[in-house]
Amino acid sequence: MTSALRADGLRKSVRLPDGSTLPILRGVDLSVDTNECVAVIGRSGSGKSTLLTMLGLLARPDEGSLAISDTDTTALSDAERSRLRNVHLGFIFQNYSLLPHLTAAENVELPLMQGSRVGKRAARAAVATSLAAVGLGDRQDARPRQLSGGEQQRVAIARALVRSPRLILADEPTGALDEETAETVLDILQRTVRDRGTTLLLVTHDSRIAARADRVLTLEHGRIRDGSSE
Repeated sequence: MTSALRADGLRKSVRLPDGSTLPILRGVDLSVDTNECVAVIGRSGSGKSTLLTMLGLLARPDEGSLAISDTDTTALSDAERSRLRNVHLGFIFQNYSLLPHLTAAENVELPLMQGSRVGKRAARAAVATSLAAVGLGDRQDARPRQLSGGEQQRVAIARALVRSPRLILADEPTGALDEETAETVLDILQRTVRDRGTTLLLVTHDSRIAARADRVLTLEHGRIRDGSSE
């Protein structure tokens, strides 16, 4: 099976006000196969969000290598990393990150306006397909304030999928939802990415959510190990 993502020896530290450095990632090794759903679990402050930032090409590690869809990102320029991110990656955030003045359809369309843009007709079709896939085909004109938390997260899922990326990175995607809504949203997310042949990597502190994945990894003391620490 081909690899959607492979990280070797990722290290990241932050500089403290006194000039010293605090290690966050201490040599992370991680491989995710195509079409696999992998959960990375860890306690608050364990470095999960830092790891996701590295894997999403939003920041560079201090050391180590990262390949996305067999493309080594180590020596890529910022512009090349941006193009790779726009084409191959989709992001889902805990706080939805929807623009309040835009409709659901307009929020979903945003990724299509970056990089190599698509025509208006193709964009409308892609947006409609993505919203229908998450059960919101009839809410295209609704603005975020008119949607429940679960519906807003479903719009965020549709936005992440609209460019048909190879890999979805989800940061605590159900963290702001009640338990019942979280289960519904996760059902939709997993079904949709599998229907589209997309790989999913999610980070969470919730072992119950992580257990829904094909494989669970634990981020602990800046390193990855198999299984949950809960």
